[in-house]
Amino acid sequence: MKRRHFAPALLAIACVCSAPLSQAQDANADQVRAAFVYNFLKLVSWPDARSESPEQALHLCLIADDPIQPALSGLLGGKQASERAISIVLIDREKLGASNDQRHNCHAVFLGESLEADYPRIMNALSGPGVLLIDEGSRFSWPKGMIRLFSEDEYIRFEVNLKAMELAQLTVDPKLIRLARFATE
Repeated sequence: MKRRHFAPALLAIACVCSAPLSQAQDANADQVRAAFVYNFLKLVSWPDARSESPEQALHLCLIADDPIQPALSGLLGGKQASERAISIVLIDREKLGASNDQRHNCHAVFLGESLEADYPRIMNALSGPGVLLIDEGSRFSWPKGMIRLFSEDEYIRFEVNLKAMELAQLTVDPKLIRLARFATE
């Protein structure tokens, strides 16, 4: 990963972290979430085994019936993260568990808050080596949750579970770690 891309990514995360939630709740809430997810994708490295080549697309999986899916698809599809195109993969929640084939297509999974009751089942079906799990639950999703977006004091913030990321063989840029709150059980 080239270092020249980290400074803009860090600045973008810092700006988003300082955006009051009240502004985000207007028409920009989806853009704020997308900015966080985009920067997470830029500051995480996947194991070599997950990439056929450096040009292979980075697959961001979204649950098809998640209300946030259309906005994230529109805002992130086709963008570049770490010199790889972001490709949106839609997952049918009803078919999860029937086959693990879908898991192998995901480099990252974003789960909106509306899916929280189903997080354990979705995470069990999609987690594995080289899969980054990002959610918006009311509390951290142990043990598989890796990054959680949440609101606090009218700001959007995030916390990370470095142990889960390490178990998934993901490498996190220290700049992301410096901005995060650490999840504790």
